Amino acid sequence: NKYINSKNINAQSDFPYLVLDVINHHANPINPGFNVMHWHSELQFSIKGTVNIKTLEKAEILSAGAGAFINQNVVHQVIHQNNSHNFTLVDQLSD
Repeated sequence: NKYINSKNINAQSDFPYLVLDVINHHANPINPGFNVMHWHSELQFSIKGTVNIKTLEKAEILSAGAGAFINQNVVHQVIHQNNSHNFTLVDQLSD
């Protein structure tokens, strides 16, 4: 299998959300699923910068100011364009 299951490092904390601040292809905090095809059990919402979002079925380029919702368990990759600044929120679903 060439896709990784990316884990939310904050899932068991009091603040079970992972917020990635991505500037020019570098994510803070560092995340193993960043920049590769991956999936996770959480919902993901990406906003702000210009990005190319790829799934197994299609690819879509979003302009600055647009947003994207990625459902849980969908294999995807978010490719950040040059000089982009993007925020990604990964939300742990309640049981």
